[in-house]
Amino acid sequence: LEKSNAQNRALSAQHLQELLDSESIEEKCMGMTILGIDAQPYDVDLLTPYLKSPNLAIVRTAAASIAKIANHESITIAPLLINQLKI
Repeated sequence: LEKSNAQNRALSAQHLQELLDSESIEEKCMGMTILGIDAQPYDVDLLTPYLKSPNLAIVRTAAASIAKIANHESITIAPLLINQLKI
């Protein structure tokens, strides 16, 4: 059972990465939304690059997911987040 759970987690991580790497804006946003629901504060680093996207939907989804999972250690991205939210 433990091996099966580890395999399932690895498969889930692979599918999540495929969503984040997708050319489709909807799939990319879906992956970021999943991160916001299920991720840990250290996953803020995965979302931060999306704040620089030229696509407003991607930026908003990344910001919303960061808001859900960020903690006091994530404060280093605050200037970038504030700057992007001015757009």
